[in-house]
Amino acid sequence: MTSTPNPATAATPAECAEQTMLSRARSRTLRREFLIFLGFVVLTAVMTWPWVLHLRDAVADEGDSYAHAYFLWWDYHQTIHDPLNLFHATIFYPYRYTLAFGENDYGISLLFFPLFALGFTPLAVHCIATLSGYAISGYGAFRLGRTLTGSIAAACVTGVVFAFCPYHIFKFPHLHYLFTCWIPLTLEALVLFSRERTWRRASWLGMAFFMNALTCISWLLLTLIPFAFATVILILRYGLARDRNFWKRGATAIVIALLLLLPFLLPYYRVSKTYGFKRTSEDAEAYSAKLENWMVVDEASERRHLASRSMIGQRPDIREQDVWRNIGENLSRQPQKASALDMLHRIAETPPQVQRRIVRHGAARA
Repeated sequence: MTSTPNPATAATPAECAEQTMLSRARSRTLRREFLIFLGFVVLTAVMTWPWVLHLRDAVADEGDSYAHAYFLWWDYHQTIHDPLNLFHATIFYPYRYTLAFGENDYGISLLFFPLFALGFTPLAVHCIATLSGYAISGYGAFRLGRTLTGSIAAACVTGVVFAFCPYHIFKFPHLHYLFTCWIPLTLEALVLFSRERTWRRASWLGMAFFMNALTCISWLLLTLIPFAFATVILILRYGLARDRNFWKRGATAIVIALLLLLPFLLPYYRVSKTYGFKRTSEDAEAYSAKLENWMVVDEASERRHLASRSMIGQRPDIREQDVWRNIGENLSRQPQKASALDMLHRIAETPPQVQRRIVRHGAARA
C-alpha cells in the first residue's frame, strides 16, 4: 500500500520556496563570516611574519611561552585522565593547587583539544593558539562593531585596531592576554539579547560570559565593570527596566555561567587563603597600561623585551647555568620562600654526578 500525504501537514509550494530561501541565506551568511574570519587570519600572518612559517616550534620568548605550552597540554591531559585533580599540576611540588598560581588557560586549551588528540605537540598547539588569538580577537571586535554601527567598514576598522594595537602586539608571549575575543563577543551578546530577549540569545550571552572567564580570570575581573555599565546603558536605551523576560532570562544565563565557573574559581580562593596570594593596588597600577601604551610601545620596555627574544626558528643553546638559574628563580617565587631557598641549598650540596643528572633532565625538558 502507498500512503498519501496528509494535506494538513504537507508543505505548500510557497512554504517550500521560503524554506529554500532561508537555507540559501544561512549558507551565504556562513560563507561571508568564514571569509571575514579568513581575512583576519591572513592579516595576522602578515602582522606577525614570519611566525606562520615556524608553527611547529616557534616561541616569542624563553619563559612565558614554554609555561603556556605546558598549561595547554596539562589542561588537556588532566581533563582526559584525572579531571578532579586538574589544579594539582606537576609544578612547584609539594604545593597543591599550583595551576591556580597564575592563569590556567583552560578556555584556550579547550578550543584546541582536537589538536592534542591528533598528536600535535604542546609547542605546536601553543604556536597555533597564539596566531588564533589575534585572528579570533579581531573577528570578535568586528562583530561588535558591526552590531553597534551596522557598517562593515566601521567593523573592519574596529577589528583591526582591537587585534593589532601596539599594546596587544607587545603581549605576544602572554597567550591568555592575546585571547581577548570573548570580551567583544560578550558585549555583542548583551546588545543582541537586549534587542531580542529570547532564550536563544540569553544562552549565547551566558556562553560568551562563561568562555570569557574560562579563558582568562583577569579578563573576567576587568570586564565586570564595563559589562555592568553597558547593561545600564542598554536598559535605558531599550526601556528594559520592567521587562520580565530581560531579567528572568538574562539572570538565568549569567547564574548558570557562574555556577559552571565555580570549580575553576574556588582553587584561586583556596590558594589565596592557604598561601596568602593577593594583588595590591600598587601591583595593579604597575602592570596596567597607560593611555599612551595603547598608541605606542614604550621604547625602554621594547628594548628590554626584544633583547630577551631569539630570532624565530633559531634554537638557543641551553647552558648548565641557564638551567640552574631557572630552577633558582622558580623556587624563590614559591609562597614559602625560606623553604624554597633551603631546598636550593640542599640541591647545591648534592654530589656533582647527581647535579649533572638534574641539569641533563632539566635541559631535556626545556
